[in-house]
Amino acid sequence: MNMVRFRLLAVIGAVCLSAARPACALDPATSISQYSHTVWRAGDGLPDNFVQALLQTKDGYLWIGTAEGLVRFDGLQFTVFDTRNTPALRHNSVVALCELRNGALWVGTSGGGVTTYENGRFTGALTTSNGLPNNYVRSIYETRDGSVWITAHGGGLVKINGGRILTYTVKDGLPSDSLRLVYEDRRGTLWVGADEDGLCSFRNGRFRCFGRQNGLTSNQIRAMHEDRAGRLWVGTRAGGLLLFDGARFRLHRPPGHSSNLAVRTILEDSDGNLWIGTEGAGLYRLQKGRFDAFTARQGLPHSFVRSIAEDQDGNLWVGTRGGLCRLRDRRVETWTTSEGLLNDNVRAIFEDKDGVVWIGNTSGVNRLVKGRLLPVRLSPEWSRDVVRAIAQSRGGTIWIGADTGLFSWRGGHVRRFPGDLKGPPPRVRALLEDRQGRLWVGAEDGLFVVEGPEAAEYSRVAGLPPGSINAIAAGRDGSLWFGCEGGLASYSGGAFRIYTSR
Repeated sequence: MNMVRFRLLAVIGAVCLSAARPACALDPATSISQYSHTVWRAGDGLPDNFVQALLQTKDGYLWIGTAEGLVRFDGLQFTVFDTRNTPALRHNSVVALCELRNGALWVGTSGGGVTTYENGRFTGALTTSNGLPNNYVRSIYETRDGSVWITAHGGGLVKINGGRILTYTVKDGLPSDSLRLVYEDRRGTLWVGADEDGLCSFRNGRFRCFGRQNGLTSNQIRAMHEDRAGRLWVGTRAGGLLLFDGARFRLHRPPGHSSNLAVRTILEDSDGNLWIGTEGAGLYRLQKGRFDAFTARQGLPHSFVRSIAEDQDGNLWVGTRGGLCRLRDRRVETWTTSEGLLNDNVRAIFEDKDGVVWIGNTSGVNRLVKGRLLPVRLSPEWSRDVVRAIAQSRGGTIWIGADTGLFSWRGGHVRRFPGDLKGPPPRVRALLEDRQGRLWVGAEDGLFVVEGPEAAEYSRVAGLPPGSINAIAAGRDGSLWFGCEGGLASYSGGAFRIYTSR
């Protein structure tokens, strides 16, 4: 074990994720794609699109480590610190941020060691010239005893405590001198992830190594997190997401993904949901054993997610290769094909007696049941099933009017009405059941009526202006009103009355 005495010229200042938990997290009942998302890129003030580190300090600033400098964001303006305007920064590629308990900020760079920030000033740097074994820093972590641990591309594991530097290497039991990250669990065990050589724990001065013999599907460790239940999650570059049960690592993977999913970062929000950033597969939320994805299709700026942070207001910040993305709750939810709609062109909405919302669109119908969109295909011609009207009978039958005809739905079964359809089906525009249980069907070529749920056919109603029947409504007195291509019509006492522009 190599020992070096080092006195930090300055400790870092005002930037890291707040120790206080956010007042509330993103609503866990909301689909990820339903959150409001805002994206910032180089053209919006970032010096580079690759966001490698994120941290909110206790004073509320969000600090962003990019490939071309360190950025402070106040919600409106980006302030960039780089080698041109900040001599204490020895390299522009910022890969690690850590706010110590004393308020100091440590900034790890890929090639310039560690720079410190305190009281609004960058005042010192730790490099190979004063004790750091390698300037290519990978992570910075402070444990509960106040020690600061640094991993680098080479040189082993560095511990700084009271100005004293201790360096652990393979000679002390580490699996490799090229390390990725450090994490302390609630029992005080220190976990160290190697770049290519697996994982080890450090307790009572001894290292214990884990590898494929313990269930690791990859020895390339990239992320670690202990959840509120005391379970250790490990993200690997080529072996997916693993959960440690105390003896072995068990693979957890989203549906449709193989074990070689590359996990780059893990965060647990204040509601206990796990957020997993990947290299190439976007962002995942793991909630009660279920994975939900947020990808470029839903608005993520890039499929490579490098960093995640939750701010004091419960918003989620996501650093990608394509820019910075913020997710937050929004007051208006938008349901599209991304959430499961058959088509984004919606023509009809109806809530049935059980609280299920039926959504008619230009490719059929969706049922919104407990937050999930379930498809209902009407006919083999589903691409022409433009649904314009939905109604429910007293007996519970759902009636669906489409350009391809009239359909009924009951008990999960769809049938065309009538079953022995002869000739072209009516292009249905409006539906309504009256007090007598008759179904009125407004169509492109007139008005029809179905005289009860057991009826085998419908009949044409005479007495209305020619053309399409576009709307039907019931009056409180039992009268019916029809919006026709040729005017407005009321029906009462067995007779129609027509109102036109005259």
